[in-house]
Amino acid sequence: AEVASSAAADRPPIEVAVLLSDEKERKLRLFERCHQNPPSGVRFHRLDLDELLQSGSRYRVVLHKIHSELTSNKPESIDRVRRFKAWIEARGSELVLLDPLRGLESMLLYRFAQCQAMSRCVAACPEPLRQRVFVPRYALVQNPGDPVADSDGALRFPLLCKPHLASGAEAHSMSLVFNAGQLADLRPPLVAQEFVNHGARIIKVYVLGSRIHACIRPSVRDFQADHAGPAIQFSSHAVSKAGCQSELSDAAASAQNGDDGEMLLSRYSGLLEPLCRACRSVLGLDLLNLDLVPDTRSGRLGLVDINQFPGFESMPNYVDALVELIKLKVNY
Repeated sequence: AEVASSAAADRPPIEVAVLLSDEKERKLRLFERCHQNPPSGVRFHRLDLDELLQSGSRYRVVLHKIHSELTSNKPESIDRVRRFKAWIEARGSELVLLDPLRGLESMLLYRFAQCQAMSRCVAACPEPLRQRVFVPRYALVQNPGDPVADSDGALRFPLLCKPHLASGAEAHSMSLVFNAGQLADLRPPLVAQEFVNHGARIIKVYVLGSRIHACIRPSVRDFQADHAGPAIQFSSHAVSKAGCQSELSDAAASAQNGDDGEMLLSRYSGLLEPLCRACRSVLGLDLLNLDLVPDTRSGRLGLVDINQFPGFESMPNYVDALVELIKLKVNY
């Protein structure tokens, strides 16, 4: 697939190779949108990784989401990634990757690395902001019976437990546990994180270069430490996607995601841009999604997840922001 641009005749367009799965393109509709409204100065070409490696130096920019290749242990995938890295190295500074692979693989693969990356992002925030944003305490549980603690001591229940592997079919399977017995029933390795009551609402912030878009999504309702019920298993996709209606959510809070959601976003609007700048700087990434929960007790914002190259289809005019970022990266 190829999308021509309306670039001025005296200036050739930036040639961009796009590596996306069929599912990702169906959601983004990048090529459909560009056919409807061709971007100026940029031409997108959809390829697979093998086609790119055979293309030589035609493409100035590579826009990619090849997480399944980067995290696969299949010999053919490992070989393709090895050849991709060699191709990148041979191109040197003339090539722009959105996003660079440096540090991306470990963050994609392991949730504990994601938590550590989030902690670095918060630590890099300017001082006034750092007092209002935090990462809920977390610990890696590698074996049954391991202490669930960080440098400040044991974590406090309830705990939200996630598989340590951040990719694959089970990556979105979560468990909310309320005592040590329930925790012992789970199969390590996993990352345990203190659950923060947040009024059943989560702030999702989409970051595309310097542009951001924030929206409210439903989330898990509040629970107290002395909750007497059983552990709760759920898929995050079944709770926090747009339009989700889950018994784990608070229906009243979800119904208020209109005007009340705008008030919530307004309350934290001054924090979002500097936090996103810190994340981009620390991670060296420009295509991000931040999941933030408003702590109902302290009023601070908890950074609970970071994803690379999220679903920008919910971001208004995301193609314009993408073209703007590409031109900035190549000094066009």
